[in-house]
Amino acid sequence: MSEFIRKKKIGEILIDMGVLSEEQLFWGLEKQIETKELIGQILIQAEYINEVQLAMALGRQFNVDYMELEEYMLNEELMERVPETLVKMYYSFPTDSTETSSPSSLTTRRTFPCSTASRW
Repeated sequence: MSEFIRKKKIGEILIDMGVLSEEQLFWGLEKQIETKELIGQILIQAEYINEVQLAMALGRQFNVDYMELEEYMLNEELMERVPETLVKMYYSFPTDSTETSSPSSLTTRRTFPCSTASRW
């Protein structure tokens, strides 16, 4: 028998992270009914959270590690070994490699669609 696993909503995750109060979330949800905007955007516009906090929460929601790409230097040699279509399809980029030239020797990091490798 398969068991349904409920994914936490973004507001719950932000509260669990300690960056948002229940009152702020309820205010944002009321605003969302009026504006039809995404709850994350509403909370950022209200300055209850910032973009990094939202990205970290989305990472937790979708089981994707958050990393500051500005602080990460992409290895051009590794990037050339991975076809652009794969990077875009799987929202990932290579971060490390063993000495072999096989694609299976690459270590990759998953990202959100908005932060795929800017090389392309």
